[in-house]
Amino acid sequence: MSSLRLPRVPVRQKRKHVSYQEPLTDTSESDIDQHSFHTSTSKFNYVEEEALKIKVVPKDSFYYIIPQDKDVPQFVQKLYLDNISTDDIKIYNPNKHNDLSETLSSFLIKLRLVLENNVRMYDVPREERFIDDMAIELMKIVKYDDGKHFTMRPCSLKLVIGDKSFAAEADREGRRGLNIIWIMQENKHIDDTRYSEGDVQLVSCMIAAYQNNFRITKEVCPDTMMGIKIKGEEMHFYSMKMKEQYLNSLSKGIPTEDLEVTKYPPKKGLRISDPNNRKELLKCLWAMRENALKIPNED
Repeated sequence: MSSLRLPRVPVRQKRKHVSYQEPLTDTSESDIDQHSFHTSTSKFNYVEEEALKIKVVPKDSFYYIIPQDKDVPQFVQKLYLDNISTDDIKIYNPNKHNDLSETLSSFLIKLRLVLENNVRMYDVPREERFIDDMAIELMKIVKYDDGKHFTMRPCSLKLVIGDKSFAAEADREGRRGLNIIWIMQENKHIDDTRYSEGDVQLVSCMIAAYQNNFRITKEVCPDTMMGIKIKGEEMHFYSMKMKEQYLNSLSKGIPTEDLEVTKYPPKKGLRISDPNNRKELLKCLWAMRENALKIPNED
């Protein structure tokens, strides 16, 4: 008796699995496109970094990014607080420092709360509000939200790649007129373990800011988009120069050329509670502001 043969069922080819736990070893063999991305830039990982061709280049001086051509004014220098250390801030009591203005006292209290939060061994719901509170106070002191030259607001953008859009939400955005000129991201805790410590998320939001500006003005502006990342009490600065070809390629899908982003400091950020670091970051913030004043203020 002849054996009964069952008809062959064609094997359906599976889409190549992409791991978000380790980097791709050979992206040329992958089938990565925007449909492989996470839905939000807050979860972007190796896959999105490779696909968007993001290249973060560390710099050992902020002035490779933006030159400092003006002195820091006296009202900003008051925040240097050379004689107030990290340990002093941890126990800061405004009643024992009657010589400090209300503005400086308010800032130190908010910074103290951030330092206290950094050493907690458990999660506190919405603990990032401590960082946001302190950051808003700092940015107002250096006149990043003066209502005349610059405004600051919560940031909720969309990163558009081909036929897909992704939530690109940072904590704050700074505007000169209608144009977004800087993005600020605050990491919830000093020990936050997200991929690349949030660099890819911040850069993705900066790209989305360029897209937003381009839709409004039909021009690639500003010449240099700045990024600020605050992780606990540490601050990093980023800068990006966008090419129109890159924006155009995003409208079709995965970009075809690299996007270089500079980062300062290269490793650990500038500590806001440390007098020397605080002085350095205030100089950086002021140089960044002075450079931004050169951008046309178009409403």
